[in-house]
Amino acid sequence: SFGDCSTAEGMPMFEILVAWSGGIWWSILFSGFTFMMTIGIFNVISALFVESTLVTAWELTADKQRQRLESPQRWSTNIMMLLMALLSHVWPGDDEFLEALSTGTLTVGLLEKLRDVEINRSLFDEVLENDEHAQRALHEMDIPRADRRYLSEILDPNNSGTIGIFELVDGLRRLRGKSRRSDIIA
Repeated sequence: SFGDCSTAEGMPMFEILVAWSGGIWWSILFSGFTFMMTIGIFNVISALFVESTLVTAWELTADKQRQRLESPQRWSTNIMMLLMALLSHVWPGDDEFLEALSTGTLTVGLLEKLRDVEINRSLFDEVLENDEHAQRALHEMDIPRADRRYLSEILDPNNSGTIGIFELVDGLRRLRGKSRRSDIIA
């Protein structure tokens, strides 16, 4: 039968090789060849299996990360949490505006007020360092921890000392996730 090391009469191959003119050396050579082929084929099969498993795991992880980054619910919830944390320090007594922002009932006047907001970089850094909601929002938006220390510098490209709402939202959208080759060019 296939894989059996004996003749049709049941005599082991090793005895035939020893009895054959080559003697013990042919038996050792045959055993070594069989061993090397078995181990070699097993290693190739194992390597292919491990490689395909790792590729599949990487693809699943990348797909999960892509879905996380493209989730509009995740983005809107966390950008609102960050804006609320920042704006509560910019306008500490303006409960009407913060309530309208949190409920999504902004009037035209309040929208214009929001559009014209300029957040001082030192205040921005202070809020990101001390406010738990701001830190959690950045974490949930997948802003790398290494970028958070210099976030005010990154989000103020014209070095005006302040960060506008549009600069903030656009900059955070671009910073999400791992760095890509296109990020270096942009």
